[in-house]
Amino acid sequence: NDEKAFKLINSYSPYENLTKREYPATLMNVSLTDPRVPYWGTLKFIEKLRDLAMTPTRFPDFGNKNIVVRLNKEGGHFGDADNDVNLAMATYEFAWLDYIMFKKHSM
Repeated sequence: NDEKAFKLINSYSPYENLTKREYPATLMNVSLTDPRVPYWGTLKFIEKLRDLAMTPTRFPDFGNKNIVVRLNKEGGHFGDADNDVNLAMATYEFAWLDYIMFKKHSM
């Protein structure tokens, strides 16, 4: 009901401020059981990001405009109760970063 508050929140909303341009390679981890960030909201953001993102020119396009989503069936906002799952997630993130850095510097 407060137009000033609406405009303020809208000014820094990641979803509302997506534009048609080239975005950097992005990895997003989504937990299907996160009570704080519903998975459908993140998937909606990813879909809009992919729609607006231009095909990468500064980096080889490895699919979906270099926007990768990883769905975690277990765990919540702060990860999984099983530390092995958390370790596997961290390993995946570091492997992805290593791939990005290797590809970027090997061009």
